Amino acid sequence: MSDEFDSTWEDKRLEQLVKQCFGEIIIEGKVIFVCEDNKLMDITTSTWHFSDADRQQIKETGFQEVCLNLLGHFVEYRAIHKVLEFRGGILSLQKRNPTIEWVSQSDALKVIESRKYINMY
Repeated sequence: MSDEFDSTWEDKRLEQLVKQCFGEIIIEGKVIFVCEDNKLMDITTSTWHFSDADRQQIKETGFQEVCLNLLGHFVEYRAIHKVLEFRGGILSLQKRNPTIEWVSQSDALKVIESRKYINMY
C-alpha cells in the first residue's frame, strides 16, 4: 500500500462486498462499531440494526462476518494515517450505497448506548 491515504479505497471495497453478497437485493440498515481498547486496533463491539428480512439475508450470505473483517482492515488502514478517525463508525446501507461515517470512540459508544437505531425498522 501507498504511504498516502486513498480516500476511495474504503468505498470501493464496501461497494464490492455489498454487490458480491446481495447482488440486486436491497438491504437497508446500520452497523455501529467501535474499538474500545486504546492499544489495539480491533473492533470490540458492533450493533446491527436491520429488519428481520434483511437480517435473514445477512445471515444467509455470511455478510456480517466478512463485513466485520473488512471494517477491521479499514480500522488498521486508518490507524496507519494517524490524523484520521478510526476508533468508531456508523456503516449505513441504503439502496446499494454503503457509506461509513467515522466518529470518535466516545461518540460511537454513545450511539450504541443510546440505542438510537434500535427501532428504526
